[in-house]
Amino acid sequence: METEEKLKNILERCLELFYQYGIRSLSMDDIAQRLGISKKTLYQYFSNKEDLVKQVVDHLSARHREKYDAIGAEPGNAIDKLLKASVMACDEMRYYNPVMTFDLHKYHADVIEGHIRREKEYFREKILENLTQGIQEGLFRPNLNAELVATLYVSNLAELHRLDEVLAQKITFRDVFQVMFDNYIRGIGTPEGIAYYENEMNKIMNKS
Repeated sequence: METEEKLKNILERCLELFYQYGIRSLSMDDIAQRLGISKKTLYQYFSNKEDLVKQVVDHLSARHREKYDAIGAEPGNAIDKLLKASVMACDEMRYYNPVMTFDLHKYHADVIEGHIRREKEYFREKILENLTQGIQEGLFRPNLNAELVATLYVSNLAELHRLDEVLAQKITFRDVFQVMFDNYIRGIGTPEGIAYYENEMNKIMNKS
């Protein structure tokens, strides 16, 4: 158990380093030095840098899933859960660093492609669950092709990490996500659902 906690701590601190500096600029020596541990200790947990990167990405994914699963298990209607998930996603985006994403795609393509594939499958199932709940509650349109809606939305989410040109024009990753989320709700909602969404959004805006 102690070993698992130590590994989790190392992965969390490596993730912070990647968010701050990107991946390529950090060697295993750099990482060990910044973590305050020996390179020998680092290699007790990771066979090489590629293995370290993969485990960090898997750790980030597991952390996100734990939070999203908790939201799905909470009481509330489908829009409540979507809003909570959106707030959480926006909070996570504060740490987004396009350099880290660029390094993943250019130097660790197998890691990021496998990660994206698994994430798309996971979030597609979560969105399908949410759509089914919202349709039953009368908040989402009953004639929706839920399978297609979920697939398209997840594909759009996956493409957000490729918006380097947009992000370079002072439009943030978070800005793009919020517009996409708003369009998604308005596209699938019934009049009652949209009214509920707008009311809840006003509450959120008034708190900020």
